[in-house]
Amino acid sequence: TGVLRTNYPGVTMIDSISTYGNGGWVYAASSAWANNPYRFSTIAELPSEPIPFELVITSNNDNEYPYHKVIPMQLELNLIQSGWPFDTGGASQGSAIIADINNDGTKEVIFSDQARNIQARNATNQSSLPGFPVSLDAPVIGSIAMSKAQNDGSRVFAASLSNNTIVAFDSNGEILFTQPAGATLRSGPVISKLQNSDEEKIAVVSQNGALHVLDFNGNYATNYPVSLGSIFVVQPAVADMNGDGTMEFVLLAADGSLNVIDSSTGTNISGFPIAATNGGSQNSLTIANLDADEEPEILIATSTTGLLYALNHDGSVLFQKEINSQIKSSPIIADVNNDNNKEIIIIASNGNIYVMNLDGTDLPGMPISVGSSVESTPVVARFDGSDMAGIIFGDTTGKLHSVRIDGTESPNFPIHLNGNVKISAALADLDGDGDLDIAVPDNGQYYVIDVKRQISGLEWLCHLGDYGRTGNAMNPVPNSDQIAEVVGTALYGAFPNPFNPTTNISFNLKEAAEVSLVIYNQKGQKVRSLINANLPSGKHQLTWNGTDDNGHGVASGLYFYRMKSGKYSSTRKMILMK
Repeated sequence: TGVLRTNYPGVTMIDSISTYGNGGWVYAASSAWANNPYRFSTIAELPSEPIPFELVITSNNDNEYPYHKVIPMQLELNLIQSGWPFDTGGASQGSAIIADINNDGTKEVIFSDQARNIQARNATNQSSLPGFPVSLDAPVIGSIAMSKAQNDGSRVFAASLSNNTIVAFDSNGEILFTQPAGATLRSGPVISKLQNSDEEKIAVVSQNGALHVLDFNGNYATNYPVSLGSIFVVQPAVADMNGDGTMEFVLLAADGSLNVIDSSTGTNISGFPIAATNGGSQNSLTIANLDADEEPEILIATSTTGLLYALNHDGSVLFQKEINSQIKSSPIIADVNNDNNKEIIIIASNGNIYVMNLDGTDLPGMPISVGSSVESTPVVARFDGSDMAGIIFGDTTGKLHSVRIDGTESPNFPIHLNGNVKISAALADLDGDGDLDIAVPDNGQYYVIDVKRQISGLEWLCHLGDYGRTGNAMNPVPNSDQIAEVVGTALYGAFPNPFNPTTNISFNLKEAAEVSLVIYNQKGQKVRSLINANLPSGKHQLTWNGTDDNGHGVASGLYFYRMKSGKYSSTRKMILMK
């Protein structure tokens, strides 16, 4: 007979007893499965995995030689959304898009597979949208780009194909055009407005240096295509580099030369091209403001020489930093330590994470090592109730990490997938419950992971920061999606949880409002009122020390905390363990 047991808070055994063998008999030198499965349930907000269990095996209790053995074990909860993963038939080449593309109030996951299809699937049940999948003539190269909402609420998407064509399609799965590029394509497209008065355009650079700029009907923009005369394997970034109100295409060639192309003329602006780096790069560029002026800077991570460059808008070097390893991911910008200042994040291929100030100096404790190779550009979110954001990325052993600035992993991480995780994740609240959801592929499947912790901010939500794939973290292109998603009024998970003796409860207010936050026991009785006051907009944090309104300590157990503000109301759980 076997008995599975645990005293872990938040876990309830449903079927804890089972027998083994034929009629309860197991013979010497043989093995047997349990005749009935063990079953248990957990609260949705279970804060810490893996869960410790003990399996107690007993036999021959009434005989001369009774058998009794306690086997400790740990079980990990599966956070993969029901109905996922989706079999892509091989390695998907691009980061997903998460958006409500049919305006039904539910977000979809848009991605490519190796069967030459574009998938648009409901995040909660994996059902396909009408008109999808879109069947293509060849697999997709790089990530799909998405436009802003059109006048009718629809979206336009663009992709580069391995047969060297550019394809555009809409929210209904209708192909708008296919355009031969005339040369090998090694990177995905960009969709962006190029001037305030302009419609969005699709831009793709081919390996032989031909820059294609097309409207949504497949017509070339004036002065395009243009030849840049070098080899290119990385898509352009888009930013106003000289402050004239017109966007430029920023392109790094394989030989390390940098072009900054005026989008209206198709020619380099004054001072470019330049010999920018010692060695080229297969990593995307990031545009950001790194210093005290209002001009944009360019971040470049070279692939083989392991150098991080920060270049001023005129091409001069702001700083150069040796990473001491090859780099197969792109630099990003995010506030990871909640000091209201952005930091630069770069991950070397040897698994070392560098977080540095905008002048290139390392933060204390750098680098942080995950002990395995990394090819995945990170994304960044705040979701675990602490002041530290999670730097989320995959490694070549199939683990999805969320590493914080102190070197620890966020609760529930790393998450084990089945293969090399080298494509950037996409982040969102997919199902409207306020929790973080992650869409990410390994080398054979696409996953949607439902992290049972509320989002308090998305610092860098997808590959290249926005779904237009502009790489622009400084001055968003006209009418672009924001890189840091605005979060409305929300109550977040207590941290730590379980706790003893204190825990912090965070919440966000979209605007100034009256707020109450009350703690209740399992009987629904009021235990403590933490606040009932008018507060300004923004993030707030309260501390509960495990006492009631009279200052008396309360017993261990499950407690609920409820926040009310205007029409908003939310209740969450926490566990006091003494």
